[in-house]
Amino acid sequence: MPRHGAGGWDWVQFDLEGLRTAIRNATARVTERFRDTTDPSQGAHQLDWTISETAAHLVVVARANAGYAKGRAAPVLELDRLAETNRVCIDELPERDLHVLADALEESVEDLLATTAGREPAGMVPWHSRTELPLGGMFGIVLAELLVHGDDIAQAQKARWRIEAADAAHVVRGAFAFGPLVVDRDVAAARPISYRVRCSGVPTSIYRFANGALTVAADTGESVDCQMRLDPVTFMLVGFGRRSPIVAALQGRALSWGRRPLAAFRFPSYFARS
Repeated sequence: MPRHGAGGWDWVQFDLEGLRTAIRNATARVTERFRDTTDPSQGAHQLDWTISETAAHLVVVARANAGYAKGRAAPVLELDRLAETNRVCIDELPERDLHVLADALEESVEDLLATTAGREPAGMVPWHSRTELPLGGMFGIVLAELLVHGDDIAQAQKARWRIEAADAAHVVRGAFAFGPLVVDRDVAAARPISYRVRCSGVPTSIYRFANGALTVAADTGESVDCQMRLDPVTFMLVGFGRRSPIVAALQGRALSWGRRPLAAFRFPSYFARS
């Protein structure tokens, strides 16, 4: 089982009500893009999927998380075979009408939010590959999927898509929980390293990759190999492979220093890709 930081989740400071609002707003923006699309077969930016397939993926994700919140034990996706199982799930949802998919996404997101009403952000829920994570982490990955894939669709259409720092900060907090579950075990075993990550709007954290696993914990001042400072939008886009860390550094959006400052450029390689 992937490892999380000790001492529970209070240090992460999940804001569940803020996450609920951000998820609803992102869903409205994404479904608006679906309904405004004139060519569903157009390829989504940086993906091997069409826009309609990307929409189907988002429906799969929303339904899966709603199911997990209800206690579903069987995994929808396998984290060590994300590309393969994502493809299977998309193919198993044959609907490609974007208006129908928009309705389905809205319904699934509302199902997730209704199912989890009144729950605590640190309460554990089942997730992919028979893992589990706190509800705040689940909400963080749902928001990330909406924001990142909304950007993929908007960029393909040359449409404006703004990601607010406050929304990205929710995702970064969620990444403290879901990051250890999507680590590339081979890379983490071959390249042990530790990072201190400073990101505005969220607690400073320590990412420690060792023995094929990732531990994320609150910063207690320990020595690390590489120190990084990023804004939350950059952290999210670099982490999900949508922005090059080199470009982020050249733009002044990411800084690194310490014993191994160049290791900052390898940070995204420690995570599996969908």
